[in-house]
Amino acid sequence: MKQYLDGRMDWRIFIISFVVALACAWATLAPAQPIPPAQPIRDFKDIAGKWEGTICSTAGLGCSPIVTIIREDGTGESIVPQSSAFFPYSEQGRYLVTRELVEGKIRIKNKTSGETGIATLHEGGGKRVLVYISDNGITRAEYKPAQK
Repeated sequence: MKQYLDGRMDWRIFIISFVVALACAWATLAPAQPIPPAQPIRDFKDIAGKWEGTICSTAGLGCSPIVTIIREDGTGESIVPQSSAFFPYSEQGRYLVTRELVEGKIRIKNKTSGETGIATLHEGGGKRVLVYISDNGITRAEYKPAQK
């Protein structure tokens, strides 16, 4: 690498390095796969089953794998690994939630923490994704149907 007497780096190397770093940063921010458009949920029977995904927090908890089980009546539970920083108050990584259908979306309340939010079903192109966003905007999760 060419250096000048005063220790400055060749400006061309700097610009190239900057562009490469910017491209790498941009690539990590871009979503891996686009989410299909939201579809109304008419009945819990349409989404009943086991869903697997990732839950993330902007409150310093990072991200964690998560599984949620939705029964035909809307009851169920969510499960995170016991080592997860998420929901350390949950019993053995499990916590109960209440779900209610409101205008084609699911209104969710975590019975332990009291956190509330909305989940929407995104469906299209053979893909199904449940997206949860807490009312305070701190928590976000994306789930796909579990492989059978």
